Amino acid sequence: MVKRKHSLGNFYCPEPLRRPNDELVLDPDCPQQTFTEWLNDPNRNPVTSRRKTIYVVPPPILASNATAFVKTVYNARATQKSSSTNHPSSEDVAEFIKAFYTGFIVKVLSAPEMTVWDSSKKYVGLIPVPGKSTSSLRVRIRAARDKMFAYQLNLDDLLDGLIEDVVTVGTYAVVWLVEHDLYEGKNDDFTCGRAYGASRVAVVSSARYHPSLDNALGLSSTDVWPLCHDKEPDNTIEAIKGAIDAYSTDGDLKDIWLGRICRTVVHELGHCFGIEHCVKFACCMQGSASLAEDLRQPPYLCPSDLEKVLYATSTTVMDHFTALANFCQVYKNVPLFASLGAWLSVVNVNPSKKIAV
Repeated sequence: MVKRKHSLGNFYCPEPLRRPNDELVLDPDCPQQTFTEWLNDPNRNPVTSRRKTIYVVPPPILASNATAFVKTVYNARATQKSSSTNHPSSEDVAEFIKAFYTGFIVKVLSAPEMTVWDSSKKYVGLIPVPGKSTSSLRVRIRAARDKMFAYQLNLDDLLDGLIEDVVTVGTYAVVWLVEHDLYEGKNDDFTCGRAYGASRVAVVSSARYHPSLDNALGLSSTDVWPLCHDKEPDNTIEAIKGAIDAYSTDGDLKDIWLGRICRTVVHELGHCFGIEHCVKFACCMQGSASLAEDLRQPPYLCPSDLEKVLYATSTTVMDHFTALANFCQVYKNVPLFASLGAWLSVVNVNPSKKIAV
């Protein structure tokens, strides 16, 4: 029997919100994955001394031999929608991963290169590891169905490329950050992220998270975590109240963008750790049926899923919270992390109080 020694302390997190058309409203009978179910999942990837590195693949850059058409596809990125806002750095995202999955080595790889595939206008080529990849990767492209972006990249093609070219013996997981809008199936409008958990690969698109697109996408800057809890009964929970008070709606667009990307990145990596969608609490591992619901999800793990991560990473609650708190102090200009820091400060002060998992 596995000894579960982690004390979750004064861990305040409310139940999930259930707005019309949220995932838990559409699928109310989805079961919660227990610790035992997670531990015994044959598809779960155990952490080993040789396999304890998470790699971050930056957004593609343009290859020197790119044709005019490839340049057009390359320019169909979120940063082209607002030239005054630079894309958040992959190194900043890596720092959050390092704090969240405490004790893991996190490395940023060289940026892949977007190049020509053939004379058609159905594909582009991507060189996953410039200088090492023996061939380019064929990536399907299409126009966004809602016309928000001129071109989208196919998510499955990107994940297949990670599996083939980037995952090595020493890799625990790889996440590819992409500036382009993504689609998965022909009937999809878009997708912001996906993980092939058993294969240890994930991809996250930052395109629709750009705050300058909020109005066009029908998103509210105040219906985000933690502000979405302000008029809910759980707003009296001390940690949630502290997070609400710390949030600034006047944050720099790049900082808001960084927070949104980071939350989705650690969510998708959670699937690489074998964690399924959470249904019991407001939690980073909740599923989302819409972009609006996505922005209402918190950047912390609920007690149930935190226990899984602590076991996988062989770390303690205190080490995990301390790493996150230190990160939030450095990135306190990011509204999401200012609120997470305030939330953590309350969670850590009364370790005698507990919540059942």
